[in-house]
Amino acid sequence: MGFLDFYSNCFNPRMYGVNTINEGSFYPLPVINDWMFVIVDPVNPSNNPTRHSYQTQEILKRFRNAFVNLKTLIQKQY
Repeated sequence: MGFLDFYSNCFNPRMYGVNTINEGSFYPLPVINDWMFVIVDPVNPSNNPTRHSYQTQEILKRFRNAFVNLKTLIQKQY
């Protein structure tokens, strides 16, 4: 749930990238990104393996929907 909540409601892929080399830390991007993920490749730091992730907005939307649905199910139990 925390993963879905963070990436759908808090993380801004236009402004931040993920550095997998530094234990998954986040770093500010030098320029505002066009809505795609930027992830540092641990094998080749100059490579962004997600550079063709043109459906970032759809992925975040699905994360958000999954989070809301799970939260609703959990709240119904209590």
